Amino acid sequence: GAYCSAALMWGAATAVLRGTFDHHDIRRWAQWFGAYVAMVGVIVLSLRTQRAGWNAGDSGWKLFLHCVHILVPTSLFLVPGISCSCQMMSDDRCSEMLLEQNLKTTIREKELLEALVPKAISRRLRKGERHIADRYEEASVCFVYLAELQHMLQTQDNTQVLHWINAVQVAMDHALQKGFDVTQVSKVETFQDFYMIVCGCPVERADHSELIIDVAAALSDVAVRIVRPDGKPTAIKVGVSSGPLCAGVIGERSPRWSVFGDTVNTASRMASNALCSLPDKTNLHISSSTVRSLSPDFLQRIEQVYKLKLAKRGDGMDIKGKGFMHTFFLATPAAALRLDANGNPRAKCGAVTE
Repeated sequence: GAYCSAALMWGAATAVLRGTFDHHDIRRWAQWFGAYVAMVGVIVLSLRTQRAGWNAGDSGWKLFLHCVHILVPTSLFLVPGISCSCQMMSDDRCSEMLLEQNLKTTIREKELLEALVPKAISRRLRKGERHIADRYEEASVCFVYLAELQHMLQTQDNTQVLHWINAVQVAMDHALQKGFDVTQVSKVETFQDFYMIVCGCPVERADHSELIIDVAAALSDVAVRIVRPDGKPTAIKVGVSSGPLCAGVIGERSPRWSVFGDTVNTASRMASNALCSLPDKTNLHISSSTVRSLSPDFLQRIEQVYKLKLAKRGDGMDIKGKGFMHTFFLATPAAALRLDANGNPRAKCGAVTE
């Protein structure tokens, strides 16, 4: 009887081991563990019953054989539990690593998306909105042009010119991010010789023109401190205009948030027809639509902080694609001295001393 029960136990243990390597199911393990506990109880009762009939000479040997053939195979019932526990711990570690990796990927994708579009637009894209095109009745646009870029490309090492362009735009990025709320002022685009920002969209605000003048003055202050490859200070042209515009997302794989409209074109023309800003000679060329929205208190503050004073540019001028326009300067005294009676520069833009 003892040997028959041992054979049954070894056979059961073999089936359990085979199931362990085929399945990692916690419910299956719980069933086998219950069977193991019940079988151990039966064995203990069997030992107590059988021991009474053993002779004194062979009780030790029979007890040893009984333990080998009964207790050892029943102990193998623990293998599924150990295997499942190890598998569960390994699965938990893998799940944690996968979750952490997915979290990092999500954060990285969010950062990349917010680098391409404003945060307000990024949230709309993440919610599933795909066709974004909005109209804003009042907003302000600013262009910053690098003066004499083509001349630099023709006369200087292009690698050094590239480093110079990058240094100027990185300096303006830092000034924008550290000094202003990037949810209120958005960098729209940069390309070689221009840097474009907008205020009043996608987050609308009443003082958009005043805020963008603040930003333009700050960007001008840091940009002109960068030294060009030829050793001269950077010269930039800054133009600002205010009015209605449209803004929307272009593309899907690499979405870009862009602004369109006559206000954008006018701001670009303001910059291209501006007087160059140099160290301590800041000059912002602004349209009449922007001037009308500037309060006297703001003009007083901007004069105290940046020493910029509002002045009309002559009796008006012809602007390409726009016709005759009355425009204005916000300029430091040193910059104003470089204008003739018609509001045109007296000397070449890139000159260090004018």
